[in-house]
Amino acid sequence: MKNGSSLEETIGLDLSDRTGLYVVLSAPGEVVGEGTVMLSRTGVERVFAGRQPCRIALEVGTHSPWLSRQLEALGYEVIVANARQVGLIARSGRKTDRVDAETLTRAARFDPALLKPIRHRGEQAQADLAMLRARKALLASRTRLVISTRGMVKAVGGRLPKGSADYFASKVKDHLPQMLRPALEPMLASIAGLTEQVRQLTRELKKLAQERYPETALLSQVPGVGPFGPDSDLRRWGLGLAGTGSKMRKNKAIIAVARKLCVLLHRLWLTGQVYEPLRQSCLQEAA
Repeated sequence: MKNGSSLEETIGLDLSDRTGLYVVLSAPGEVVGEGTVMLSRTGVERVFAGRQPCRIALEVGTHSPWLSRQLEALGYEVIVANARQVGLIARSGRKTDRVDAETLTRAARFDPALLKPIRHRGEQAQADLAMLRARKALLASRTRLVISTRGMVKAVGGRLPKGSADYFASKVKDHLPQMLRPALEPMLASIAGLTEQVRQLTRELKKLAQERYPETALLSQVPGVGPFGPDSDLRRWGLGLAGTGSKMRKNKAIIAVARKLCVLLHRLWLTGQVYEPLRQSCLQEAA
């Protein structure tokens, strides 16, 4: 056991949005307590700080990262159950929060391996990941606004010039139909604002990568793969797969290249090797 916890008791905690329902199991396997905890730092402190630390199991979810860290700080041995492994809970004929909590408790008490426990990333890493997710959400919002703007212009017989979303607002502002300007100018202002926020987050993420995640330098060795990308084994392979055939064949080639690129990046990450864009071609020529 770690953190000084004992197996005199085991707790299973079923989480909802605002509260959690917990069940306490004795060493012989009898339910000796249950209750509800507010899912806030003060609520968790109020319920669990005064107990003898023991093993406690909860299912992975929105609250599990901070909750698992707080419970560990209180001395508990925390098991965060893999959601896929808690399928036995979903198959229960009497599925309720109370039943879910007891099932978690019994699995944690008698065979924790059944839950295939996961380990959450640290608090700082979670904050850094939030920046990536925020950037992704901003990009998605901008894309929806750009598509809506183009659609409204097409609906009145117009058409906006093509171009990068980064410069969309400035490029199309002089091409808006006069009758749509009251509706679309605020949208262009929002697009411009989102673009600046994305740029700011991008700068901060690049700085984070250099300072905290030097391994990202291994992945950035590989340039983007596209119709004007630099020559590489991967690009040659993809073009050969696409051939001069149908659009469907080309789309399949794009997916295949993306998968192969993921494998390549993962390999570079694991081995720390230097990327050689034409390694296979050079070996074949030498042979």
